[in-house]
Amino acid sequence: MVLDGTSRERLAATIAQILFSLVAIIQLAIAFGIAPITIVWGGHQTVLTPFLRMASLFAIVVLLGFAWILQQRVDHPESRCFQMCSWIIAGYMALNTLGNFTSPSWFERYVFGVITMALSICSAVVASTPARQRSGYESFPEEDAAVTRGNVSS
Repeated sequence: MVLDGTSRERLAATIAQILFSLVAIIQLAIAFGIAPITIVWGGHQTVLTPFLRMASLFAIVVLLGFAWILQQRVDHPESRCFQMCSWIIAGYMALNTLGNFTSPSWFERYVFGVITMALSICSAVVASTPARQRSGYESFPEEDAAVTRGNVSS
């Protein structure tokens, strides 16, 4: 199966959304004390302090925000703002990957390292798609459906 540009960026965005959501769920489990705090912060923290709990909750907002931005980039390919934000996410995830692969925590190295590497690649695929103007046909599918049914109002 060969993917065209639009399918490729949509697939990359979907994979990124799934992975960002997975990491957000892990952060939620950490925030509520279900997962051990030692799987993050390089394994150096052994006690879930209120600050670390808030940091995990903040991370959830950031992760889901990243997923939303990548989806907006796919939905609005003409937007230079979403393209720039997607590149920032790709760069951030690349740096995060380096940090994870050098972590003393095996979970960060082998689980988060692989996840953030995939997120960096997916983000770069979404970001690297050239900005283009959408035609009216692509922009408003519900209006196009009305036109094909003959339900056009002036």
